[in-house]
Amino acid sequence: MSGKEIPVTPALITWARKRAGYSVDEALASFKKIAAWEAGEAFPTDVRPEISSILK
Repeated sequence: MSGKEIPVTPALITWARKRAGYSVDEALASFKKIAAWEAGEAFPTDVRPEISSILK
């Protein structure tokens, strides 16, 4: 189950990754979809509902 897509710009994703000090390859180790996010081919999703159900 995935959450609602969050419409953010690819530039914001790239900025956040670089600001955190990660290369694309380093980020891919944890976030398999980051290349697609940065290319504007996909959007991150709001996973709060999933996390909430796990923590109950």
